[in-house]
Amino acid sequence: MSQPEMDYADGYLATHAFFNLLWERKDEGLDGLIDLLSWMSLLANGTPADQAYTEYWDEALEEATGRRRGPFTPAEMYQAMLALLRSYDSRGSDDGFKRMIVRLTVAVPANSPPADPQVWQDWMGCVEQAKANEVDARLIFVKGPYATKPSAVLVRPCWNP
Repeated sequence: MSQPEMDYADGYLATHAFFNLLWERKDEGLDGLIDLLSWMSLLANGTPADQAYTEYWDEALEEATGRRRGPFTPAEMYQAMLALLRSYDSRGSDDGFKRMIVRLTVAVPANSPPADPQVWQDWMGCVEQAKANEVDARLIFVKGPYATKPSAVLVRPCWNP
């Protein structure tokens, strides 16, 4: 079965949705996922809350696929997501985060789906959400003096690699 093509923004949003899914399930590595989700969150203009994050994403794409421009397959984007996790981990993370990476990486040859069919099913669900522009990656302050309500319009990454 052929995999659907993904562009740069699809991969970014699928990765955000996948991290959010892991966080909602309270998987191991929560502290690291919270950091990544906040950095990846998009401002109203479609740029990440942490502008340095664009380079981290581009480097993960380059490491996983050898290029920064698509089209990409979901398997290539899964590899880019793993590269991003390993990059974050290289800066120092807790044991739970390391175990999460191992679980997501086990027996994953280059450009192939993970060995765990549930992980791949979850990833493909996030890919479908991204391609349908149904991923809410907007930065939202939920408490304190900066609390905001999101606008009704979802945003997509808009910088050029």
